[in-house]
Amino acid sequence: METPGTLLVRKRLNFCGGQIEKVLKSLKKGRLTIRVPKSTELYVRKPGSQFHMQTEVFIQTGGGTDFECPGDSFRLRTGQVCVMPAGVAHAETPLDLRTPYSILVCSYRADGILLIRGCSQIPGKIMSESADPVETPRGRDAFHYLDQIAVYRSVSPVYRKDYIEGLLRSFYITILDEMRRPVTENSSASQKVVEAEKLARANISNAELSVEMLAVSLKCSGDYLSRLFHRERGMTLSRWIMQERIDMAVELLKNPRHNVAEVGWACGFASTSYFIRVFRQYEHMTPLEFRRLRR
Repeated sequence: METPGTLLVRKRLNFCGGQIEKVLKSLKKGRLTIRVPKSTELYVRKPGSQFHMQTEVFIQTGGGTDFECPGDSFRLRTGQVCVMPAGVAHAETPLDLRTPYSILVCSYRADGILLIRGCSQIPGKIMSESADPVETPRGRDAFHYLDQIAVYRSVSPVYRKDYIEGLLRSFYITILDEMRRPVTENSSASQKVVEAEKLARANISNAELSVEMLAVSLKCSGDYLSRLFHRERGMTLSRWIMQERIDMAVELLKNPRHNVAEVGWACGFASTSYFIRVFRQYEHMTPLEFRRLRR
């Protein structure tokens, strides 16, 4: 018998699956608008923007989003899709149009995928309403399709539309199939603590991530959430968030493609000096020393 937690996750996954099926139907009819910003000025920090180390894909499920990227500015409307290449800095402005703002983001995880539903409870601010991880190596590997979409400009213009649509269809069919597997929730923690962890991981790259920000999404006070988290996890929520950022940095530093500043920014640190200082506190060495030791 499913627990209340697994029933909630299953309900949210069913919603996500329904949105993906709508996209596939639009693809089949040839009516889907797909935006792919230019892969330019990669991994460069921009004020008010963020970038990610892996390609991700957005489905606008309500209202619209104004995207500002180094090489593109566009409005994503309800029912449209955006494939955001890895390393492209982007600022997002939520809009209530004919329907209230909402968006579905599919992000990469080391063990699978992360489905994030965004809303805008505060004007001009996008917040994560829910974040549900799906452990699936097959789904994780499907992000290769998105990486190929990101470089579509290298394909002959004659084939570009079919190229993009074929890859996007393959990606979403894979994800949809993996989402239909049984849902498991093994944590003995309360639902609010579990949801706080999910939302924090979904927003770990956001330098503005805080206990208060999570509390607003979970419709409780920051003090209550902090006390609950400390009682069940044995550490403060702020410290747990910082540990998650350092764990993410450790993984990214293993890839020599990314410099220390890029890794720090991608992990939600507002400055490189702050990142180095915190990394030394947790790992007892600087990021460069860690990288040299790995080599």
